[in-house]
Amino acid sequence: MQESKAIFEYLIQHHADYLPTYYHLGALLTEFSDFENAILVYKKGIELATFQQKANALRELKGAYQMLLDEIEE
Repeated sequence: MQESKAIFEYLIQHHADYLPTYYHLGALLTEFSDFENAILVYKKGIELATFQQKANALRELKGAYQMLLDEIEE
């Protein structure tokens, strides 16, 4: 899993406009219980999806973000 995390982080650093990375990295960070960074990644992805006007990706990112917030509150 650490290798996957490194690959996703590389993609965000070098291909920041590639939207799917934000969803997958956020999910991976959530699996690692790195909630603080997962929140940051989801927020950046939501901003990017809004900017790119990608409604489906925006809905998926917002849903994943909300599920994370709900999990943290429990």
